[in-house]
Amino acid sequence: MDRIHRSLEQLMEAALNKDSLMFQGHRYQVFQDLSQLTLTKRKAMKPHLLILQHHRIAYRWSFPFAIHFSHKGTSYTCKSAEDLITILQDIPLPGNT
Repeated sequence: MDRIHRSLEQLMEAALNKDSLMFQGHRYQVFQDLSQLTLTKRKAMKPHLLILQHHRIAYRWSFPFAIHFSHKGTSYTCKSAEDLITILQDIPLPGNT
């Protein structure tokens, strides 16, 4: 059983490091499974992420759950919606007072 588990880990790692896989003429992508809790947390952050998108601030998700982004040379990591709200209130964005 241990060999199967290690083989599966190696297969997933290889699949996740490729943009896409081809099988019988069809293109496939492999993604990690996300827990319902992670999906719920991401959904709760969506309204605040729209602010980042509106200001053309690129962000990325981190595993298991965090948002990383940079603004005016400073990097930020938010591990909750509350973290993101606080940072959005503190950073100099047009419309913040």
